[in-house]
Amino acid sequence: MLSKTSEYAIKSLIYLESKPGRKGKVGVEEIATAIRSPKSFTAKVLQRLAKAGLISSLKGPAGGFSIARDRDAISLMEVILAMEGETVFQKCGLGLDRCSAAQPCPLHHEYEKIRNDFRDLMARQTIQMLAAKLTDGTAQLRFTEIDI
Repeated sequence: MLSKTSEYAIKSLIYLESKPGRKGKVGVEEIATAIRSPKSFTAKVLQRLAKAGLISSLKGPAGGFSIARDRDAISLMEVILAMEGETVFQKCGLGLDRCSAAQPCPLHHEYEKIRNDFRDLMARQTIQMLAAKLTDGTAQLRFTEIDI
């Protein structure tokens, strides 16, 4: 359901949240390597996150990226909306341009429930909640060959 842009944005934020000594800035190259994303694409994703106010960016030798605000407040919904907009929660399950309750595709009514459940899940989950699952060992996320 999510684009690669949203996936990389979420992974980047989880990485920043999970990084030991989170107070410092993390460079784009480190993030790109950790989440296995091309550096130039990661840089664009990070700039969009910064423009949305979810992370802060500082240029220069001591520069890099860090989470810009209260970590508990960053929902996955915010990240997805910043990366893709509302359309991800409105798309047809078969990818048709013209699909609605009035003119449904064969999957419309079933997919609508899944899409709405997904929207609710993204609104409830925060970056901090996901990172906490890594910290307490109830989940794992392999960024690179070396887990964080």
